[in-house]
Amino acid sequence: MIERIYDPAVVNAVSNHWSILPAICAGQKELDASPFIGDPRNIYLAGEFGIAIFHYLDDGWYEAHYRVLPQGRGKWALGFLIGALTWMFAHPEVEEIRCRVPRGNYACKAIVRCICAQFEFTLPYGWIDEDGDPIEADIYSMSRERWQRLNANA
Repeated sequence: MIERIYDPAVVNAVSNHWSILPAICAGQKELDASPFIGDPRNIYLAGEFGIAIFHYLDDGWYEAHYRVLPQGRGKWALGFLIGALTWMFAHPEVEEIRCRVPRGNYACKAIVRCICAQFEFTLPYGWIDEDGDPIEADIYSMSRERWQRLNANA
C-alpha cells in the first residue's frame, strides 16, 4: 500500500538508515526533512520498506528521490516505484518527473532502466559522492505521455 505522508519522522527514519544516509548526504550525521515536507508542493509517498520523494521544480515538473531499506530492495522496490509513479501520474498537474542517477549507483541505474525512463543528459557535477566530491549524474525523465504509452495495456 502506498500513502501520501506529511510526517517528517517517517522520512527521517528511512533517510537516516545506515544503508541510505551516506549515499544521499555526504559527511552528514543525519538528515532532517522537515523544511522540505512542510512545502505542500512536494509530495512524499511511503510504503512498507521505503519512500518516494517528489520535489516540486516548476509547474508540472518534479524531481524524484527514492529510498528503500535493505529488506525491500529488488522486487518490492520495483513494484513500489511503479505504484508511486502511477499515483503521481493519476494527478493531472504532474507532467514530468526527473531523476538524477549518480555515476556508480548501479541500483538506481537499473531501476530507471526497468521502468523505461528516458535518458536526457549528463551533469558533470550533478551529485556529491560519499567522500564529499562532486561526480557526474545522468538525468532521466518520465513524462505523463510516455508513462501512459508504456502502461497502456497494464
